[in-house]
Amino acid sequence: MVEADVVAENYTPRVMRQFGLDYDALARLRPDLVMVSFSGFGKSGYLSEMKANGSSIEALAGWDFLHRYPGGPPVLMGFYQADPICGLQMAALTLAALIRRERTGEGEAIDGAMFDAAVGYLGDALLAAQLECEAPQVGNRNPDNAPAGVYPAKGDDRWIAIEVPDDATWRALAAVVGAPLDGPGFDALAARRAAHDRIDAHLAAWTQGFEADELMRRLQAAGVPAGVVRGQAEALADPQLAATGWFKTMTHPDLGSHQYNGFPWRFASRRLVAALPPPRLGEHSALLLHEKLGLDQLEIDALMAKAVSGAVL
Repeated sequence: MVEADVVAENYTPRVMRQFGLDYDALARLRPDLVMVSFSGFGKSGYLSEMKANGSSIEALAGWDFLHRYPGGPPVLMGFYQADPICGLQMAALTLAALIRRERTGEGEAIDGAMFDAAVGYLGDALLAAQLECEAPQVGNRNPDNAPAGVYPAKGDDRWIAIEVPDDATWRALAAVVGAPLDGPGFDALAARRAAHDRIDAHLAAWTQGFEADELMRRLQAAGVPAGVVRGQAEALADPQLAATGWFKTMTHPDLGSHQYNGFPWRFASRRLVAALPPPRLGEHSALLLHEKLGLDQLEIDALMAKAVSGAVL
């Protein structure tokens, strides 16, 4: 009897078959099982057995081609968005299948592909390609707004992001900056796009005279979207994250006490607790082998000795 409601895996398609744990085999033991399989390319197509990761998928899907500066080569994004996107889709599909099971009593096998998910996030670019429109090379800019970019602030390697989404925001920015941006010629979006290089030069010369945090507060007070470009070390001491209790301190037996990601939401009627650190490698293997598979200590020791299972001691 399979006790699990859900089996989620992200091997290439052949692996679970080789284990004898594909959906057909597991469904014979539990017909209402929900099995969610996400791999690089799914279970069909000529690339189905190919391995993949976030960086390779983003390149194949066209993301890197879009992230480049004018006249420059494609840029590897560096933080692998395809991975969390697929994780979110797996979670959503799992919930949908479980809700369906509650209504019908039927299980489900879900086959997903990182490649498909990544391509799906470029809907506007794919539509543009069908209309034979060349993908813009925007770098830090926004093809729909002007100005938009990252500008130097006072100090070593200090930066602030500023974006103007409409004419009213432009007038607010120009009033703060003053000459020459508050003069005629930049009122319309088309004019600002055409003069983006000139506007950027004036903005960069102006922003360099201010501390990044001071300038962010000043621009936001005027109604201009602006944010300091923070490094990871700064985020650890961010007063907003401290006020919301975002970071949680936990002690790991190998790593000691550190701050870990908290919850990006809060319930009015519940206190959210994260008290346990991530498990050590194989920390619960012996317990699971005994309680779930019924193995005795001699059998577990034999598996450990053969390195079939193991634990960090």
